[in-house]
Amino acid sequence: MQPNPHARRTSRKLGAVTWEELKERLALGQDERTLFLPPDLSPEELARHAAGLANHKGGVLFLGVSRGGKVLGASEIHPLQITHALFQLTQGLLLPYVEVVEGEIGRASCRERV
Repeated sequence: MQPNPHARRTSRKLGAVTWEELKERLALGQDERTLFLPPDLSPEELARHAAGLANHKGGVLFLGVSRGGKVLGASEIHPLQITHALFQLTQGLLLPYVEVVEGEIGRASCRERV
């Protein structure tokens, strides 16, 4: 019996993701718990996406990734800017884990389980 790829996607904690692991996750595509976002969003826009995802079922945001799963490169937004914007937007109810993954074609920011 094959494991459910969606169960693997949502049950695994990111923590120190390798470039290869990131590519595997992006190959699974978007769904109701996984969003790929362009690199040019403001921290406030990212916080709104994260809050919406958290209000639905939770999930993972990937910043700097096309809808098709191609890494475009994350903007120069520092992970703490994202954390701060989400903290302010939710009045401290959500505190995300933001990770930057860098590889041969750029960098992407990941937010696990909002």
